[in-house]
Amino acid sequence: VKVDVRVIAATNRHLASEVEAGRFREDLLYRLNVFPLRLPALRDRPGDIAALAFGMLLRHAAAPGQPGWIARDALALLEAHPWPGNVRELENVIRRAILLANGASAITAQHIV
Repeated sequence: VKVDVRVIAATNRHLASEVEAGRFREDLLYRLNVFPLRLPALRDRPGDIAALAFGMLLRHAAAPGQPGWIARDALALLEAHPWPGNVRELENVIRRAILLANGASAITAQHIV
């Protein structure tokens, strides 16, 4: 059976350094390193926080009775946070805020815990 496969791999390590240190196979590095992309951590791109937060709100609260907006005070808190957990942490915060909003029309600072 002929199969055409594309692999997308992600890491938080510099693989060339790992090869030099003997902790990663060189042949595998060259197979994976066809089209490398570098995506900075969320803490290094605060301009993306509002768009990501609203996208997550649409994904997780797209139902009647759920909040449909994120208030400016809540966005200010989100943009001030360093996000050590990156986008996953932001998504967890938004999901928790939706639950804490408990039928409110918008997520406010009090819902960002």
